[in-house]
Amino acid sequence: MSYEDKWETLKYLAQSSLENESNLMEQFVSSQSQVNEELQSLLSQQLSILNCSNSTIQTQLDIIYENLRMIEKLEESKKNLVPFCDDDNDDFVESSELVFIDDNSKLPPIEFVVTCLVTPHTAKWGSLQLLHNVGV
Repeated sequence: MSYEDKWETLKYLAQSSLENESNLMEQFVSSQSQVNEELQSLLSQQLSILNCSNSTIQTQLDIIYENLRMIEKLEESKKNLVPFCDDDNDDFVESSELVFIDDNSKLPPIEFVVTCLVTPHTAKWGSLQLLHNVGV
């Protein structure tokens, strides 16, 4: 093999090596770009899940706050209720269903049953039981 043949072979191998390296680099960049897109998609999904979770938690906290506020108002309004007395019966339990509606609230009303023990002379409040709250 002559010197020129060796030189041509060496040039061919070098050119081939550069082309292979270039192809490998293009494949790497392409695969890296694809991996980046997939990572971006996964991060977006995770962020969406976190935002949804935060929104759900905030909604539940708002509902709890509104419930507590309504319970406080009901406790105050309970003081103004007049117990019902039956003249034929000295002691009995009277249950009445109350629906406390707050016009400023965006939440549905809470239904309560207030049970009170009534005698002709005294009225003692029994239990205040939360029956139903739509949205919790």
